[in-house]
Amino acid sequence: MKLKEVMNVAPLMIAIYNIMCRRGFSSNEAIQDGSKTAPSLSFELNFLQNTLEQTVLITTLDYASMGHLDPQMLVALSSIYCTARSVFYFGYKQATPGNKVAGRAVGFEMSMVPRCMQFLALLYYSLKDDVHPSLTEVYSSYIESLYTKVMD
Repeated sequence: MKLKEVMNVAPLMIAIYNIMCRRGFSSNEAIQDGSKTAPSLSFELNFLQNTLEQTVLITTLDYASMGHLDPQMLVALSSIYCTARSVFYFGYKQATPGNKVAGRAVGFEMSMVPRCMQFLALLYYSLKDDVHPSLTEVYSSYIESLYTKVMD
């Protein structure tokens, strides 16, 4: 396992660990059964769900990007993701009650904008590798057929 894979799942592991510690030996049944009705865990459960969704997306993007993007770029993207999840978590937790959006917006944008750029780069390389060679082949065969017609 490489560093970037560990870094991609680190926020997810921290989110799971956080909920485990918060549940701990609590006598509150809503906390023990994982119900989303436990008000003391609502943010942590939402954070965990969001982190899981992003981790699946990011891991898939990274595996698809191997061979197209520089491995150091993938490590840098993973570092940004870990930092962004921390900014999101602490920004949301420290934000004023009436302004939770501002607290989490920076972290969310930090985690998703680089990955959207990664997706666009991957799309570019996929189109370049898949579409252009076939167009070149079609064009070459067309030119060849024209050449044979002219020469006959």
